[in-house]
Amino acid sequence: MPKQTHRSHIQHLVAAIVVLFLLLLPASALAQDPGTLADTWPDCKFQCTANDVNLTGFWLADATGTPLANTCTPGDPVTAYIWGSFQSTTSASRAAVILLAEIWVNDALEHNFYTDSPAGYCSLDSIPGGGNSSAMIYGQGGTFTWTCGQKVEVRNAIVSWDTGSSTCATAERTCAARGTSKCGSWPTLVVDAPLIANFSAPDTCLGNATLFTNLTTGGKTPYSNAWDFGDTATSTDANPSHTYGATGSYNPSLQVTDAAVPPATDGQTWPLSIWGNPTANFGVSSGTQKWEYQFTDTSTAATDNPCTTAGLNYLWTFDDGTTSTDQSPLHLFLGGKSSYNVSLETTDACSCANTAQQTVRFGPNAVTLRNLGAAAGRFPVAPIAAGVFLIGMALVVGVVRRKARG
Repeated sequence: MPKQTHRSHIQHLVAAIVVLFLLLLPASALAQDPGTLADTWPDCKFQCTANDVNLTGFWLADATGTPLANTCTPGDPVTAYIWGSFQSTTSASRAAVILLAEIWVNDALEHNFYTDSPAGYCSLDSIPGGGNSSAMIYGQGGTFTWTCGQKVEVRNAIVSWDTGSSTCATAERTCAARGTSKCGSWPTLVVDAPLIANFSAPDTCLGNATLFTNLTTGGKTPYSNAWDFGDTATSTDANPSHTYGATGSYNPSLQVTDAAVPPATDGQTWPLSIWGNPTANFGVSSGTQKWEYQFTDTSTAATDNPCTTAGLNYLWTFDDGTTSTDQSPLHLFLGGKSSYNVSLETTDACSCANTAQQTVRFGPNAVTLRNLGAAAGRFPVAPIAAGVFLIGMALVVGVVRRKARG
């Protein structure tokens, strides 16, 4: 009898746990087959195996589906529409073709069909068996503005269909109806766009190489490139560099031909300025003590670039291990050399630069006296130079003493 009572208690406990578990389950789960939880459209974990309807491409077009011409200037806004082409791979017609996808422009999300309400864009009421059909899939009512030259992509595309007689108006949007074999998937498809030639080239200073960056988009790769730098020089490289020989304004151009049959061509010209450099120069005069010199800047700014009003920057190198960024520094030389190559690099706010150099020389007697004074601690001297001098003096004294003894 006790054993039976114990078994009864266990049975009641198990029953209570089961009831509690059922109460905690969502109502939608109870409506499914035992052991399965249904996904909710459009999160259907699509297992696309049939591909009865394939995506064969997308393109930028006008409202009638005619591809855009390459008549716009890079950066200009253009009202555009994205059209898609669909192909049936079966002998029977398919109905209510729904597209789930993300539209990306220059790697930024433009629109997400997955989050529409209802999710997905029904592109076609039907497509005949073995047939091809096209449809506008984005931009209805002129809502899409494409900036000329932008890259457009359709990512994470899922196409689903019905085998019955439904239409876009009556399509059943459930995972049970569309989430198994009635779909096809494509991770990324580039939207065909007109060939738009474009490039960038920064204004720079005379003597610096100008890097031309090819920004051409659209058309069909690979491209053939023809550069004219505006000074009789040319190139066929994709991203060439060129050094201009004189200051001034230039109008380099790029002509691009794509690999389509027949090929498309487009050209672009942008203005470019080559600026003059400042002229570095300075004067030198003696200071109030030996080995001290006053360096006076006499540099002048260029007059043909936009940075002349921002002033100049200076970097002095005294050839004794020290530098200065003062405009006109007073400098006491270190070390025991007989000459110092002093240089001044003058730079403007456009990073245009020029360098001037002069040599400051000391006579042999001055150098000897300076080194003796440095050894006695009367003048600043670089530690290594002082050490070498002291060692040399010690050797000389030693030799003199040996000779005296001999």
